[in-house]
Amino acid sequence: MLLRALVSSAAILLVLWSILYDRPSIPLDVELAARHGAVFRPSAADRQSVHETDRRNCEDRLRQVMTIPALPGAVKFEANRREMLARTKAEPGLFITTPTWVDDDGEEISVAVKSFRKLFARSRHPWGALARLLKHFVNYPEDGRKTLLKDGYLFADDPNAAFALVSQVELKHLFREDKIWVQRGPHTYHAERRPGKRYYYTDGPLRGEELLVLHLDRFGTGEPEDPPLHRDIRGLQYQLGFSKMNVRHITADYIVANLRYGNLWAPSVIRSDSATLELECEVISHSMKSMVDAFRASEARRRRAVQGLRNAMLEQIDEHLPFDEPKREYGHQWDGKLRTRWFNAYMRGRRSYDFQGERYRVFDREGRAQTPQVCIDFLVDTIERAAGSWWNVKGEKPGRTEGRFNFNQFDRAKIRRVQGFLDIARNHPEWFEVYDVPKDERIPLGERDELLEYLTDNSDRYRPGDIVMIQGYTPWDRHTRHYHSFYIYENDPITGMPVLIVGNAGRPTIRSWEVEARRTPKREIVHRIRPRIEWLERAIDISKTPAEPLPVAAAY
Repeated sequence: MLLRALVSSAAILLVLWSILYDRPSIPLDVELAARHGAVFRPSAADRQSVHETDRRNCEDRLRQVMTIPALPGAVKFEANRREMLARTKAEPGLFITTPTWVDDDGEEISVAVKSFRKLFARSRHPWGALARLLKHFVNYPEDGRKTLLKDGYLFADDPNAAFALVSQVELKHLFREDKIWVQRGPHTYHAERRPGKRYYYTDGPLRGEELLVLHLDRFGTGEPEDPPLHRDIRGLQYQLGFSKMNVRHITADYIVANLRYGNLWAPSVIRSDSATLELECEVISHSMKSMVDAFRASEARRRRAVQGLRNAMLEQIDEHLPFDEPKREYGHQWDGKLRTRWFNAYMRGRRSYDFQGERYRVFDREGRAQTPQVCIDFLVDTIERAAGSWWNVKGEKPGRTEGRFNFNQFDRAKIRRVQGFLDIARNHPEWFEVYDVPKDERIPLGERDELLEYLTDNSDRYRPGDIVMIQGYTPWDRHTRHYHSFYIYENDPITGMPVLIVGNAGRPTIRSWEVEARRTPKREIVHRIRPRIEWLERAIDISKTPAEPLPVAAAY
C-alpha cells in the first residue's frame, strides 16, 4: 500500500511539473480534454507568442528575399502608370521587366519591320503614324505583330502610344491564323477566327463573344512557351483585400511589397507561380493583425456585394441596351421619351414600336427586353437587377420579376432625373452615403494631370460600386450645365486610383476616364454616392456572386 501511494504521489508530481514547467506537454492535455468532449483553446498569451514567432520568421524571410538580385520591372511604365491606366482599357498588372521586341526563332527581322518599329517608336504623333502602318498590317499581319507586339504583349510605356494602340489596333492587324490565345491576368484564353477576320472566345467567361484587344494583353499561336512577364495583382487584391501596394523588390519568383489595409501598411512577401500571386507571409504585430483581419473581413463583404452590382452591369452590356434617345437627334431635347413607348409596347405583347417615324425593337434576337435607358436608368436598373427585379423575356407573361428590392415606392418620372435620384439618396442614409465635392476641389475632366492626382489622393472616396455624378457644359450645349452619371468598375491595386468606369453614354460599356474626358472635357465630379454594404447585403443574394475578379474585357 505504501509503495502504491508513493508511486501515485510521484505520478501526480510529474504531472504538476509538466503542467507548470514543460510547455510541450500541452498536447497531452488536449488529448485528455478531447476524451471528455472538451475543446482546447490556446490562451491569448500563447496566441501572441505564436504570432510573434511567425512575425520574426517573416522578417527573416523578407530579408532573405531582398538579397535575391532584383529584376528592374517596367520602370517607364510605372512612372506613367496613372496616366497609362486612365487613358487605356487594360487589366491592371505588374511587369517584372519591360517587354521588348524579340526575333522569332532567331529569324532575321526584315528591313521593313525595322523601319516600322522605328517609325512608331520615334514618332511625335503615334496616332497618325499607327494609322498609316495599319493600312499595311491589315494585309500583312505578320509584320503587324512583329512591329506592335513586344514579348507577345501589346505594350507601350508612352501614354500617347498606348492610347493609339488600344484605340486602333484590331486582331486582323496581328493575325491571320485560325486559332490564337490571349493571356490576361492569370488566365490564358483561346479564340478562333470567323468570317470577317474577327476572333471569338472558345473558352472562359466570355466564350462565344468577340475577342477585343486590350492594352497589356499577351497574344500568340499554338500554346504559350515562355513564362509571362506580368503578375496578376488584381487577383491578389481580391484574395487579401488591400487597397494599395508599394512594391519594394521584384524577382522572377517573389515580390516584396508593403500592402495597405486602412491606415496600416504591412510588409509582405508574395510568391509567384507564373502570373498568379500568393501571400507567403507578412510582418505585422499581434495588435496590428486583429485590425488587418477586421479590415479584410469588411473588404470581403464589400467586394461580394459589389460583385452583385458588377454582374448586373455586365448583363446590360451583353444585351446592348439602347440609350433613350431617338435615332435622329442632335443634343438631348428628346432624351428619355422612348422608355414609355417601349413599356406600352412591351405590356401589349408587341415586337416593335414607333417614334417620330422610326421603328424600335422591344426585344433583341434572343428575346431579351431592349429597355431604353438614360444614364440614371442604368444606375437604377443595375441595383434593381442585382436585387432580382427585371423584365421577363419574350414568350413569358409581360411584367417584372419580384426581387428583394425595387424603387417602386418612388415616382419613376422623378427618379429618372439626376436631382431626383440624388434626393432619394440623401433622404435614405441607411441605403446610401452621399459625398458632395467642395467647389474648390472640382476639376474639369479635361485637365488630366490635376484630375488623376485628385483621384489618386482621394482614392478611398472613389471605390468600385460607387456612383459618380459629373456636371458641366457639353459640346452640344455650351450655355447650360448638364449632368451625367456612372459607376466605378475597378481601381488600380497599386495606386488605388479608379481606372475603369461603367455607364451608358450610348450603350452600356466599360471604359477609361479618357473616353469620358474626350466626350465632355468641361464636366466636373460634383457628387459621389456610395451604396451601403449592409443594405446591399439585404438587397442582393451575395451567395451567388463570385469572389474572383470579373472581366474588364466586356464590350467598349
